[in-house]
Amino acid sequence: MRWLDDERLNEVYEAALRARIPPDAGLGEDLKASFLPMRTLNAQVLHNLQEMNGIEALTDGSVPLRTWLATARSLAAPRKEASVFEAALADMPAHRASPSSRRPAWVLWALVTGGIALGATMMALMGRAGQAPSGSAVGPPPVASPPAASPSLPGTTRPPDTASSAAPTAKPTGGVTTPPPAATASTTASSSAPAVAMSGPASCGRSGECMLWLGGGSAPPSSRICLGAPASAEALAGVTPTCLVTQKSASEGRLTCRRSDVAAGIPLEAPITWSVCGP
Repeated sequence: MRWLDDERLNEVYEAALRARIPPDAGLGEDLKASFLPMRTLNAQVLHNLQEMNGIEALTDGSVPLRTWLATARSLAAPRKEASVFEAALADMPAHRASPSSRRPAWVLWALVTGGIALGATMMALMGRAGQAPSGSAVGPPPVASPPAASPSLPGTTRPPDTASSAAPTAKPTGGVTTPPPAATASTTASSSAPAVAMSGPASCGRSGECMLWLGGGSAPPSSRICLGAPASAEALAGVTPTCLVTQKSASEGRLTCRRSDVAAGIPLEAPITWSVCGP
């Protein structure tokens, strides 16, 4: 959801610059820490407004954008910019979400991991009891019996069975069968490497500097990035906005790039996305 349209949000942004309103006025420390740091004050104000415009409510039921606008209105009075913040507050619809309607990500993660741990414990207990629940096909896998030894001729030595000696056999422990390792060291090492990020969300300031979020992946293979901004398509007049990566490696899951297209002077409106567009 978005509280304000692009036109109203741009009016608020320009009024905040004229009245010198801090980008985090009236906000709590936890919310301040969640915003990405920008190099210029103008870019920080724009970034914070775009982020708050998409936050429905915090866990305590408060709406960050409404809090910031109310603080900005008080700080700007009696200047005419206060009326801009007042009009933006009037445009915001009534908030109907309850404080419990949004749960922090760590709460959802705890619920998921707790359910997985509980399931593993139940399976272990059923294995020790030597039975599975009624109607369930889950149970310990059968332990393979070693092949019978073939008789050796007198005077000869039977070579070792490479197939049986190469792979470790499963050992039952307390009724639960422990299978042999499923991956080699090389497989484990390769699976731990992060995937290369090829696209994701972005945020651009009026100075032409953009921030690319990698979503846990590594830096893209190309330094030339294409930007997508549907809300700015009419102003760009068919020009595809691009930027060049200015960092050699990712920092805290993000990269910085600078606009390089012929329309770099036209600011991009949220939402903005990025993707690799060429070498």
